[in-house]
Amino acid sequence: GDYGIRFSERDGNDNILRSIETNEADEDLYLNTWYHVAVTFDGSDCRLYVNDNLVGLYSSTNWGLSASTNALNIGGRYWGSYGYQIDAFIDEVRVSDIARSLSEMQTSLNSPEYSVDNHTVLLMHLDDQADPPSYESGTGLSSTTGDDDITASDYVAYNDPVFGGSDLSLPVELTSFTASVEDGAVQLNWVTESEVNNQGFEIWRALGKEGAYQRIADYTTHPELKGQGNSTLRHEYHYTDQTVTSGHVYWYKLADVDVTGKRTFHGPISVSIYQGNLTTISSNIPRTVHLYPNFPNPFNPSTTLKFDIPLLTEGPAEVQLAIYNSLGQKVATLFHGFLNAGTYQVQWDGKDARGNKVQSGIYFAMLQTPFNHYTIKLLLTK
Repeated sequence: GDYGIRFSERDGNDNILRSIETNEADEDLYLNTWYHVAVTFDGSDCRLYVNDNLVGLYSSTNWGLSASTNALNIGGRYWGSYGYQIDAFIDEVRVSDIARSLSEMQTSLNSPEYSVDNHTVLLMHLDDQADPPSYESGTGLSSTTGDDDITASDYVAYNDPVFGGSDLSLPVELTSFTASVEDGAVQLNWVTESEVNNQGFEIWRALGKEGAYQRIADYTTHPELKGQGNSTLRHEYHYTDQTVTSGHVYWYKLADVDVTGKRTFHGPISVSIYQGNLTTISSNIPRTVHLYPNFPNPFNPSTTLKFDIPLLTEGPAEVQLAIYNSLGQKVATLFHGFLNAGTYQVQWDGKDARGNKVQSGIYFAMLQTPFNHYTIKLLLTK
């Protein structure tokens, strides 16, 4: 796990101007494992993804990305000569002139290879064994200048002794791995499209993003975690973690174990054990924080508050939604905990923290996030 991924912008003296990278707490990288890595920059935020997980967020408008950049070094750095080279295989490289959304990125390593569209700057298929490799040029690129830096030894080897075979097939092709909260427990769900020599799965869990992962269940003691061995059919798996506590954020990794005992990890994913009666309306990622007007308003005896949480931090963001009276005194806390990006709603029954009915009048709901707060006015009638 002591490996990371870094994207850096350097100046003419090889000094790092800006950098975004993983660290051990964000994403453990394992030997003999394929990863899909992507970096996007939309003019304000630089994001780093490993597989379909956001593991780095750098907010700045100062990245000097432009078409005049004369070198893109992948897997090493150049200063007179190449150094710090990675010992790894690269299958495919795509460069675009827009910040791709997750839906436009490969989140499964067995997905079809990329194709050129109107925003493709560069597309290289390094597994075609050509020397130099095949290029498909798009916007802003009309030649293959510099491709002599890549030779056949850099390609994915069709008959490589580690990966074997004639393609990039993995022991388990996982197409989804999700977590949700149901009746105070965490429900983990995942889907495989194919399995090769798969004995089964292990569930690993950490308390908080910086917590240490521990194995909490495996296929030897939980029948629902047993694999299909060899299968080309789609299979759905489910596991319920009952040993969680309200108010905490848990992180999960899924490991598949082949017949040799080799583990391949998937994830991590996170889930918050909500306090109060908060419900998730949508897991789509909003663009901004927004606290909607409560409905109904005026109200008696209860009203519903809805709010959006975008990607505020690299992991779940600390959020508080509370009710205040006209004197600025806190009356009740409707929610205080950590939330992933999404749209949520919670109900206020017109009672204070002790469960007593409050007097009619004007109240304020305040949504607090790590960077700002948002307020709306509520009217409780008799």
